[in-house]
Amino acid sequence: MLALLRMYRARATFFLVGTSIRQRPELVHEMVADGHAIGNHTARHTRLMPLDMVEVRAEIAGCDAALRRCGVTTRLFRPPGGRYDTRILDTVNAEGLTVVHWTVNPGDYTRPGVEVIAQRVLDQATNGSIVLLHDGCEQTLVALPRILQTLIEHGYSFVTIDEMLDRYAGPVRERKFSLPVLP
Repeated sequence: MLALLRMYRARATFFLVGTSIRQRPELVHEMVADGHAIGNHTARHTRLMPLDMVEVRAEIAGCDAALRRCGVTTRLFRPPGGRYDTRILDTVNAEGLTVVHWTVNPGDYTRPGVEVIAQRVLDQATNGSIVLLHDGCEQTLVALPRILQTLIEHGYSFVTIDEMLDRYAGPVRERKFSLPVLP
């Protein structure tokens, strides 16, 4: 995936799980060197809703510790499955993190097929979209060149979430939201 993003000069934001960071720290270094942003996706990709706040903080801290060992700090957080409530949101915000959701979800993790993944992204993407893709899905890797090429041909560029938030910063206080369209 990194080679494809490099080829199309596209920057992305990767929400990483602590266990994956510890297994492949060199990938984190490569992502950062290529200009990608990194976000916290918990220590073990554990669903947060059933956990108490001590466990939620431990999940956040576990990922942060793995990132720090790679020399990375982040202000971005995505809860596993995108599920959270106000107590989790308050905890995340108290840790200095901003919850980031997505606006386009092609469901690549269900492996619906290369064409379906590409078409769902292309049908839904608009200026300012945050597209949810998973780096471990072979179908996503095959669909990505078509997605990137088509969106580039339509005048889109690809920025990190950090770049978007620098323009439109503020804590998220609701369960559902989307970032404004970029000019």
